[in-house]
Amino acid sequence: MRDFVAVLLISLFAVLPAQASENVVDTVAVADSVPVLGVVQEPYGFRPRQLIVPGIFLTVGITGVYALDGMKNAFRENISGYKADRKFRADDYIQYATAVGYLGLGFIPQIKTRSHGFRDRLMAGVTAYAVMTVVVNAMKYSFRHPRPDSGARNSFPSGHSATVFTGAELMRIEYGNGIGLAGYAVAVTVGALRIYNDRHWITDVLGGAAIGILSARIGYWLLPFERKLFGLDKKKTSVQDVALLPMIGNTTGVSLSLQF
Repeated sequence: MRDFVAVLLISLFAVLPAQASENVVDTVAVADSVPVLGVVQEPYGFRPRQLIVPGIFLTVGITGVYALDGMKNAFRENISGYKADRKFRADDYIQYATAVGYLGLGFIPQIKTRSHGFRDRLMAGVTAYAVMTVVVNAMKYSFRHPRPDSGARNSFPSGHSATVFTGAELMRIEYGNGIGLAGYAVAVTVGALRIYNDRHWITDVLGGAAIGILSARIGYWLLPFERKLFGLDKKKTSVQDVALLPMIGNTTGVSLSLQF
């Protein structure tokens, strides 16, 4: 398990700098310019380098469907030494912790956010999880990779891993790398437990992580288009002053004056 966690953590630090130029540090100076705390309110735009790390994860994951049996079995045997015939089902529940954190942390005034409010977070999150769900299920029933414990042919990619990594990346994009690290720590824990419980191969977890990260980024890439689609970028005209005056003369009535 320690080998697995090391691999995932090293990969995690490769993910975080990918968007360094789109986050800014509020009061913390970092030598390598990788932001730790705080983000600015600006659109999250597409950059080709955002595809590199999840692309590598997904490539390794798909390769594992047809090959890499030695690596997969090595990880499985390594972790089996810690099991003692016990399973922990916490992964069935904490896979949703990052989604809750993503939607809820924005209500804390001290935490800087990227989006304009809960509505934007909800739209980006719904889009991300919808993409993730469609892709995961399509790949499960396309590859039909057998699970290590039962042989059921729906092992690749790991749905639990995709779910929790989607939320972790959403947290990173919305709140910055500092909070994103906490989300990724939860995600790595879930991925490790999926292997520990003998439900998935490591390549399944890497594939699920890739889909989750990409789905979260797609959610934010599409957010500006969704705002335009639903007319949320239109500025509402506000009335600054209203005057209702009586009119007495040749014509009796009232006069309505609006100042914008």
